Amino acid sequence: MRYFYALFFYLIYLNAYSQIDKSIILGSETQVSFEGEGGTLKCEPSVVISDSIIIVAWNDSYGGKSGSSFGVCVAWAISYDFGNTYQFGGYLSEGENGMFRGADSWLAKDSKGNFYLQVLAFNEALHLYFMDRNALSEWVRLPDPVTSKHADKPFLHIQDNDDLWISFTMDQKIFVTSSKDHGQTWTGPVLVSDSTSKSRGGSSITTYRNQVFVSWAEGESISFDELWYNTTNGSMFYNPKLIYKTKNSETLLPPGYSMGFDHKQTSGNVVMFNLSWMNQLDNESHPVNVVFGSRSNGISKLLLFEFNIKDLIWEEYREVGNSTELNYRMLPSNSSIGKYPAILYYDRRNCQKKDCTVTDVYLSVLIEDSWYDFQINSKSSDWSLVPGDSEYAPIQRNFGDYITLVSDGNKLIAVWTDGRTGSTQIYSRLIIFTSHNTQYKKLGRK
Repeated sequence: MRYFYALFFYLIYLNAYSQIDKSIILGSETQVSFEGEGGTLKCEPSVVISDSIIIVAWNDSYGGKSGSSFGVCVAWAISYDFGNTYQFGGYLSEGENGMFRGADSWLAKDSKGNFYLQVLAFNEALHLYFMDRNALSEWVRLPDPVTSKHADKPFLHIQDNDDLWISFTMDQKIFVTSSKDHGQTWTGPVLVSDSTSKSRGGSSITTYRNQVFVSWAEGESISFDELWYNTTNGSMFYNPKLIYKTKNSETLLPPGYSMGFDHKQTSGNVVMFNLSWMNQLDNESHPVNVVFGSRSNGISKLLLFEFNIKDLIWEEYREVGNSTELNYRMLPSNSSIGKYPAILYYDRRNCQKKDCTVTDVYLSVLIEDSWYDFQINSKSSDWSLVPGDSEYAPIQRNFGDYITLVSDGNKLIAVWTDGRTGSTQIYSRLIIFTSHNTQYKKLGRK
């Protein structure tokens, strides 16, 4: 009966959605998090979609309110109607005396539509939860994929054959662990890249057939100006290789991006991590790509690299999107519609003033060598007016380190941290592609 109602709602949405042309429909924006629920700070949302079911998770300063010295925990919500409405699910990783702690959520699904949620529990381990497709109300905790207290910045990927893969950083080294039995047992961590004298951002992982790809950003101090990768089709990884190094690199911090304790601070200890993001797509000649942020000469832009599977090389990058203005383009999330790359990111093209802090959310889709850009949010956020939670989450950034875009068939779901009201909330929007691949070139507005 639930799926009958879902289909009914879906038909209603097709009439209610904003139709740009005959090829794409933008769903209405929906506030996922709830006013008065949880803490003041909500950021770093992850998302997964399977048919009409959408699950969203995020960092919430309710963790600090409940007693965690680290300030945040992971909250989640579920939609049964394509993201039109959400029901609050609660908090995960409960500790002693009702305290919740954790962050860096990551959501994924297997081939049967079952859901997995990864949570980094501070100074404890990496937790993994499972939700059965036929019991959509409860997370069941699985064995911890990583038990070290020093694991950080994990990235979860589920292969087509339902093997689970997680890449993570530990003591400045990059590791991978995997499971062939739906998360019940895990391989010992496999070294991807040994430690260096440089700093490292978070890694990402994807697969193509029997080949595993891992990418990460690193650099001197906090520059994160180098994009690296490693790959294997067996149990051991080859030597890491440099994909790209930014020339005249800058630690360019977007004005308004801040710590919870000082929402006007735009330098010093405030760091926006440069995260690479890998993705597999339905393209036999270029089945894997990675997006990377480059900051130099006062410009912040996003670069997309595509892997040529025949020649085994990364081809020359493409700049993401159409805007050529000197603006900030930040925190990309990498997904696809069929063979076409789709990138979600924050953008300041609509604000021409120097050091402007007014920010929008954009989606860029690469179709037959042309970018098509869509503004996803209807109201802008002024980041300088949105503090974090200085009382309960003094370390977390006000807008976090990532937002997320994922696909399911002809649908994309975008989730982001939004500050239009002066406080952070989590928003989502469904994007539906209604045409066949050969017609996608008609989409959008340049």
